Amino acid sequence: MPGLSGVDAGRISWVDTAQLTEAAQDNDSSLLRSLIQTIPDPIWLKDPAGVYLALNPACCRLIGRNEGEVIGKTDRDFFAADWAEFFRRKDLEALVADESRGNEEWITSPDGQRRLFETIKTPMYDAGGILIGVLGIARDITTFWEAQQQIRKSEETYRSLFDHMLNGFAYCLMLFEQGQPQDFIYLSVNAAFEAQTGLKGVTGKRVSEVIPGIRQTDPELLEIYGRVAAGGPPEQFEACVKSLGMWFSISVYCPKPEHFVAIFDVITERKRHEAMLEYLANYDSLTGLPNRLMINARAGQAIARANRQGTSLAILFVDLDNFKHVNDCFGHQAGDQLLRDAAQRLKGRIREQDALARMGGDEMVVLMEGLTREDDAAVLAKSLNEILHAPFLIGGHDFFVTASIGIALYPGDGEDIDTLLSHADAALYRAKSQGRNRFCFYTPELTARATERLLLEADLHRAIQRQEFVVYYQPLWDLGTGTMIGVEALVRWQHPEKGLVAPAGFIPLAEANGMIVPLGAWVLDEACRQMRAWRDRGFSLRRMAVNLAGPQIFRGDALAMVRQALETHGLPAHCLLLEVSETFIMDEGESGYDILCKLRDLGVELAIDDFGTGHSSLSYLKRLPINELKIDRAFVDGLPHDANDAAITRAIIAMATSLGLEVLAEGIETEAQRAWLSHLGCHRGQGYLFGRPMKPSDLERYLIPR
Repeated sequence: MPGLSGVDAGRISWVDTAQLTEAAQDNDSSLLRSLIQTIPDPIWLKDPAGVYLALNPACCRLIGRNEGEVIGKTDRDFFAADWAEFFRRKDLEALVADESRGNEEWITSPDGQRRLFETIKTPMYDAGGILIGVLGIARDITTFWEAQQQIRKSEETYRSLFDHMLNGFAYCLMLFEQGQPQDFIYLSVNAAFEAQTGLKGVTGKRVSEVIPGIRQTDPELLEIYGRVAAGGPPEQFEACVKSLGMWFSISVYCPKPEHFVAIFDVITERKRHEAMLEYLANYDSLTGLPNRLMINARAGQAIARANRQGTSLAILFVDLDNFKHVNDCFGHQAGDQLLRDAAQRLKGRIREQDALARMGGDEMVVLMEGLTREDDAAVLAKSLNEILHAPFLIGGHDFFVTASIGIALYPGDGEDIDTLLSHADAALYRAKSQGRNRFCFYTPELTARATERLLLEADLHRAIQRQEFVVYYQPLWDLGTGTMIGVEALVRWQHPEKGLVAPAGFIPLAEANGMIVPLGAWVLDEACRQMRAWRDRGFSLRRMAVNLAGPQIFRGDALAMVRQALETHGLPAHCLLLEVSETFIMDEGESGYDILCKLRDLGVELAIDDFGTGHSSLSYLKRLPINELKIDRAFVDGLPHDANDAAITRAIIAMATSLGLEVLAEGIETEAQRAWLSHLGCHRGQGYLFGRPMKPSDLERYLIPR
């Protein structure tokens, strides 16, 4: 039905009806007709009874008839009864009111199109004031109405998006005081704004009223607002609103002067994560101390200050002695607590301007600034050692810890942090080699030793790949019968430049860097292979002794390694004697005991090597699943004349006999030594008296066919 609304009557000024009325009143029919014919919108004139008196071409097209077919007719002749009645009613309303009246009318054109027209109807009088009829003017506003509806839908869509978007949204008006931006008024905010900030009812209020303590006059913010207000593109920045306890990522743009739209996310959690990542990147998570990256940066700044001030600085490389034993015996939890407690003690002893960092493991570094003399570093090193002497109470146990410290000075020992750390590490290595619990300054000779050590380590890697190692064999002798009962496998390095290198020249390095694991496995396999070959050739040989280093047991799978070697070469387990150092057994405690028991269960024999050089507990020794004690050569050298060596050797033999263990003495070089040891009940021996370590082919002259 007619009467649909949406466009205000009189909104569009497109025809001056007063001009038409005036022309009619002046009875200037030619002027009136000319105006009607040229106007593109439908125009018509009806008498008071509703009969068409005149109409223009546009109105003819709307009705679908020519002018002659319309003049003298009424709307009932062209439109349905309800529409004709509607048009007649609107005509009468204008005539009764004696004024112009507007309305919107949906009209179906002859071609079937439904169009919306905005119509204005006004009474017309002749020059004598006699009513002529009603003048009607219509304009097709369908396209305008459709656009308006689309805008309304878009507004509804955007409003829904605005209300439901997850980002906070605020539409604000900037306030100025004395020409300068000072504050904003919230014109509109969405639900996400209220949910994220917890602020309610902010519309119409100043930002400074809603968020106490906030400042919109920050120079950086004013610069951003200025660029955007000047027509620049949207800008994004981050800001912390302390009164809300939140970080925001904010994008602003200016849709029109002094009006700003802010879209933002709460990034408090992201900032917290970033801060955590930055902390983890620069600080040690266990002790809270700066890490290697952080101390490198601090050292760079300290070196720059030292250059400006003409002072020196020191790097103290601190390593806790025997820390591994705490981890192995009491677990990593106890070790971690010890590190934390030690770090706090050390941190409490250094000066405020100095820095303490954890480099990894049990290694820490002190950066000491403002040195005027070398003794300052020595005083601090001594103080750090002293602070660690008091026991650490952890898990109900007292732990006693010492430290070895290496010191390098700037600029004498290096001009950059990497060089200083390297030289301090070399000095630390020297302090450890001198017995631990002490400090050493760097000297150039240490670099030469360290360089030689690095070159040797590189050669050692290549030696394994190039198979430069050979196994020599030294006879084991029965002192009672004077017959050879077995051999000990001893590895040698056939260096391409240095010639034949004895074990002392590379075994300690191999143990330190872990290369002893593959090297030891190869020696064991080669010894078993050679033993199998001799037995296959009919030689009578009861025992093959092979040294098993501590790292082989704990860094490699000793049990699997031994089992595989025996199975590969079909060698009876009782033919193999594994020698383990006394120091390793005492250091590893129960874990070492468990492994020895598993090896014994394989059927191999076990011996304690270099006995007497460690600190064996007799109560612990009697539990061990061992078959033999090997007296270290250090106690054999002075026999039989050195009273101390004689007393120690006599005690070892007596103790072993009481425990039911075999005894073998190393380093026998004279007949007097052999006779004295045999007299005391030592069962076996080896040394230059019986034969030096030799190649397999040279040893075969000692072997006896079965």
